[in-house]
Amino acid sequence: MKYLVLVIVAVLFSVVSSGPLFKSCDGLNNVKSATVTGCSVSPCTLVRGKNSTFNVNFVADKAATQLTAVVHGIIGGVPIPFNPPNTNGCKDSGIKCPVAAGTTYDYTNTIPVLSAYPKIRLIVKYELVNEKKQPMFCVMLPAQIK
Repeated sequence: MKYLVLVIVAVLFSVVSSGPLFKSCDGLNNVKSATVTGCSVSPCTLVRGKNSTFNVNFVADKAATQLTAVVHGIIGGVPIPFNPPNTNGCKDSGIKCPVAAGTTYDYTNTIPVLSAYPKIRLIVKYELVNEKKQPMFCVMLPAQIK
């Protein structure tokens, strides 16, 4: 009986742990997948002094001529802006603008995790917005900086 309980707990833990690493936000449901290089379980570990590469596969729900990355670290419910080195979503991201509605895109951006960042748990909110500041995609990923 004791072993049966352990097996059930292990199975439940694996089911919970194998869920998606991201959650869509801003009312959008157009993200097919979102990954962070080297991250397979939640929360994603972001190592100080290293780079983390974010990849989002999404279907554009509207056309756009410009794309801008908007990233926040949410700590204790408070969004803190973070400016990645490349905020131009049309340059070195795998996307060529203009973007057509109904088309699937693979967006990639590499962000340095600075050594100066504190060791902390947070939610990374990653958005790509168009020239009208409307979100093209929005994902939230639980993370831990180590």
